[in-house]
Amino acid sequence: MTAQLLLKDVAETPRIPIKYCIRNVKTVYHKTISKRKGYLGRRRAFEMIYGNWEGSFQTLPRYMAALQKFNAGTVVEWRLLRNIFQLAHCRPVISIDGTHVYGVYDIKLLIAVGMDDNGLIFPLAFAIAANESNDTWGMFLTHLRRI
Repeated sequence: MTAQLLLKDVAETPRIPIKYCIRNVKTVYHKTISKRKGYLGRRRAFEMIYGNWEGSFQTLPRYMAALQKFNAGTVVEWRLLRNIFQLAHCRPVISIDGTHVYGVYDIKLLIAVGMDDNGLIFPLAFAIAANESNDTWGMFLTHLRRI
């Protein structure tokens, strides 16, 4: 019920404040819900619109196949390392960075990006790692050098 009410708001602003969710339920249904119920309603609305974590990971192979089909010369390589997969696209590397992926899984996204002739940034290689350490960066950089 809360998720259905929040669908439109979450579609417009995925990270709407929990206070807004609580206020919206109070305005429409004249009931006060807890912060947890507001959070869960927002999360469920988000999943109804964008899907869940498992579904996102399951669509990665299809996404990579589409990249290969519509971007001539794109190479995709999958390697399974302790249940963490790694994938890469081949081009010269200009910049590398890493970030935490918040949510159900405690993983890190490592990325290499380049710049095209118009000065626009585009992704060259991605790696999803269990942690951001010298070992994972070392494997990522070693793999990039082979490309």
